Amino acid sequence: MPNSQKSKNLSLFKIAVGLSIACFFKNPYICICLFLYLLLTEKLRSFLFVVFIFSCIVIRHFRCDFVTYGIVENQKNGAYIVDKIFYKTKLYTDEELKPGTVLFFEKKSDTPASKGDLAKNVLFISDSYAVDSVFLPRYLINRRISSYSKETADILNRYLYDTYSSEDLRFSLGYGYLVYSLIRKLRKKSDLVCICFIFLFSILVRSDIRFLFILIGIIGKRLKITKENILAVKMIFICLFNDMIYQNVSVELILLLEVFEVFEFGIDFSTYMMLLESLLFGEIDLIYSFFFHAVDVIRTFTAVLILILFLFPATEPLFLGILSLFSYLYETDLSVRGRISVISLLLFGAVLRLFPRDSGVFRKTVLLLCIVSPLNHPFLHVSFIDVGQGDSTLIQDSLYRTCVLIDTGSSYQYYSLKKTLFCEGIYRIDYLIITHDDEDHNGNIENLKKDFQIMNIIETGMDIDCRRVFLKYYDLYDSDNDNDSSLVYAMRINSVSFLFTGDISSDMEKELLHRYGPMKIDVLKVAHHGSYTSSSRYFISSILPRFAIISTSGRYGHPHDTVLSVLDDYKVKYYVTRDDGTITFSFSRFLDFITTGKGEFVIIS
Repeated sequence: MPNSQKSKNLSLFKIAVGLSIACFFKNPYICICLFLYLLLTEKLRSFLFVVFIFSCIVIRHFRCDFVTYGIVENQKNGAYIVDKIFYKTKLYTDEELKPGTVLFFEKKSDTPASKGDLAKNVLFISDSYAVDSVFLPRYLINRRISSYSKETADILNRYLYDTYSSEDLRFSLGYGYLVYSLIRKLRKKSDLVCICFIFLFSILVRSDIRFLFILIGIIGKRLKITKENILAVKMIFICLFNDMIYQNVSVELILLLEVFEVFEFGIDFSTYMMLLESLLFGEIDLIYSFFFHAVDVIRTFTAVLILILFLFPATEPLFLGILSLFSYLYETDLSVRGRISVISLLLFGAVLRLFPRDSGVFRKTVLLLCIVSPLNHPFLHVSFIDVGQGDSTLIQDSLYRTCVLIDTGSSYQYYSLKKTLFCEGIYRIDYLIITHDDEDHNGNIENLKKDFQIMNIIETGMDIDCRRVFLKYYDLYDSDNDNDSSLVYAMRINSVSFLFTGDISSDMEKELLHRYGPMKIDVLKVAHHGSYTSSSRYFISSILPRFAIISTSGRYGHPHDTVLSVLDDYKVKYYVTRDDGTITFSFSRFLDFITTGKGEFVIIS
């Protein structure tokens, strides 16, 4: 009987994992493969998998703003974040709203939330509202926060409202983890105390979807549901509620930590943490991996200090003094860069099987060697990095440790750029090419200098010869216009040719063809983020690219419909970083292929 029960639990978990994979990649072929796998194992489970898939599709299609009231939480990046009980609404308005203001929303905006908004559990963008009243508890809490010094207020907003900067994410392990960690410790003492704290925190500060995970766990425990099934219910709930939440690393981390609690992997916790940090952050902080539980105690102690500060405002100097001591821990950098690949992960698993009884030190050493190994990125590849409204292209040959970076994106998108480079295991940039003097192309030069060794910065045109990477500079006439002054480069890898055009206009495109004659380009980095001022019909018809890359967040009407129409007319397959994420062209002796951030895989040759 116990064996039968165990089998059913694992089958339900397999459905949850399959559903999560299907929702994450949104690829019909993956869904079919998962269905066939479940069908071969158990027909009932395959039927439930299909039911859940169709439920997700229906909910996503008909999902509406199901809570009409919301409480203004804070203001960030020009928009108000409004708490609507376990999910958020982003509100753009010129009206000044105070935190704690209760709003009534008449209808959902026609403007969809972006991928980044959805990942932070902002389901809707609203534009039609009426001020209803003021929710006094939250208003008073915000008044209390604003009464402290700016330094203290910034710290409190960071911890209570998750207004972290990107640099804080490694310590905080994702937005909301500090409070979640505290509530988990309270639950070990008493379920009732835990529920009361969730209720009070939701009233006084904010609600959070992670609170639902804890409540699901409490209910499941009371109903004597196994840990495997409770974890499966949480994963299925995410897929039905908003599968984009899986893009939030703190949610992924919470679920993956629970996976370790439920299943035996044959490795110790610190090794598992190293693996998670590599997968989620592209960087292993050895201090946090080895002393995770100790750092967790410090996080809890920080939350207690905040509570004491609210009750006794005179303790503010003591509060700042203790946190300044903790800052030494935050600033200590003992890290290894790199995201472990499937090949390296399989190699690590094989070593565990061959040496099942070896020490944890041996396993950690093998894992670190797998992460820094060229096997993580064995192919020479070109990545068009998703840096929002900006440009940044990475050309890397891991085997020879060659790295060329064209443009850096804007300073406010540095975290996206830095994370990509960290995931690639990059410490040194051989050549940093700045195509022209616009903030969305050169905004991170100083930031990069802090985190990477930059050997050469190229701001005036010249050919680049870096081992197996050769970039040909196309010299055009001087212009007073910054965009038309962009450096233009061409490159060939195997039989695939690239053209990097910066922000040049259609006039410069004509000049390029006039000076260097007809050319056949396979991959075109579309100029000026797909603006109508570039990518003329004459230019596209002359070079006839197979693929076009448009780097944009969608601002300023990019990419323009005219440009997309021209690309469609000439049968050019185009990718937009806003929709596809980072687009990577990889090259080997036997196979050339494209991968995208949303999981698409295309064989070139």
